[in-house]
Amino acid sequence: MTEFARKICKRLHAYLRMNDYSGRISSIAPSVLRIETGIGIISVLSNTNCLNPFSLTVSQTKSFTDTDLFEGQEVAFIDQKILFSDSELSIDCSQATDIELCIDVMKSLFLPLDLNIRVR
Repeated sequence: MTEFARKICKRLHAYLRMNDYSGRISSIAPSVLRIETGIGIISVLSNTNCLNPFSLTVSQTKSFTDTDLFEGQEVAFIDQKILFSDSELSIDCSQATDIELCIDVMKSLFLPLDLNIRVR
C-alpha cells in the first residue's frame, strides 16, 4: 500500500532528491512516526498535525499504531520514496508540496540584522 505525502519541509525534500538514505523507526504514535537517520530525525505526520522542520504530512488512512510498523524497523529513502522493510507500506514524496520553513525567507517579518549571530 502506498501513501502519498501531501506536504513536506522543503529542506527535507531537497535531501531526498539528492541522495538515498537509511534509518530506523525510533518511535510510533497514532499520528506521528519518527525515523532516526544519518541526516537527523525525520517525522512522518498525519494530516491533522502541523508541518515541522524535517517532517512531512501524509493522507493517512489509519493510525500508525494500527499498521505493521514497529520500533527498530529499518527504513530506506530511495527515489523520493520511504520504504519500510518487512512491510507493504511505502510513502511517495515525489508529488508533495514543498513548504519553506526557514525564517530567512519570511519577508514580512521584522528581523534584527544580527539575528543569525544571536541564534548561533
